[in-house]
Amino acid sequence: MATAYLARQGVAFRGDNESDDSSNNGNFLELLELIGELSPQLRDRMAIRYGHYASPSYQNDIISCLAQSVRESVVGSIGPFWALLVDESKDASRKEQLSFCIRYACDGQIFEKPLGVSHMMEQNAEALATEIQQIVTTTKLSWENCVGQCFDGASVMSGHFNGVRPRIKAIAPHVAYVHCHAYRLNLVLMNTIRDIPEFVDVFSKVQSVYVFLTVSSPRHELFIHAQKESGLEVLELERLVETRWYY
Repeated sequence: MATAYLARQGVAFRGDNESDDSSNNGNFLELLELIGELSPQLRDRMAIRYGHYASPSYQNDIISCLAQSVRESVVGSIGPFWALLVDESKDASRKEQLSFCIRYACDGQIFEKPLGVSHMMEQNAEALATEIQQIVTTTKLSWENCVGQCFDGASVMSGHFNGVRPRIKAIAPHVAYVHCHAYRLNLVLMNTIRDIPEFVDVFSKVQSVYVFLTVSSPRHELFIHAQKESGLEVLELERLVETRWYY
């Protein structure tokens, strides 16, 4: 129950210090202690020296079991055909993560479900294609029922000769490639606006304001205070990034 709750909320399981003399043992152990106040059986179990099954390795095992159960449930609900959606991005710790999703139709409705995220030590096409193949095999999906692969326009993903795209084609020749339409539309808008000086000037000034207010903590605090004093909803400025939908 504790594992399912923390996983559902997307919060960290472990603390910096989980020793007996620590004032905060992390969310998982602290939650077990709280539940133990209402459950004598769990409290007695946690009081003995061994057999808690609450160490970091056991936590990881339980999380893996829950994840596998969710994946099996998703795969079991897929209709006869499915399409592959893959993208990669750095997380907050600057680790490269590969997200794996599937798109399918069931009872006339279209669904998109994530099946996992993989930490990629290498970002070349061979490593990415190998990881995709590994996920497909592990989740017991069938390449015979795969009808499409959808990526962005990065050469490592969509390259005609050395990208992930032809490597998937080598495994399943019938799988059609689709360049992400949302990404293509964003590229069109981005390049169109670059040819309009007024818009370029506006976005340049917005970016300058963001830099001015965020690189200095005192200026940022004044910015927040000014909004509160004026009775406005407190808003934060965002960094201008071409792959986001500012255009």
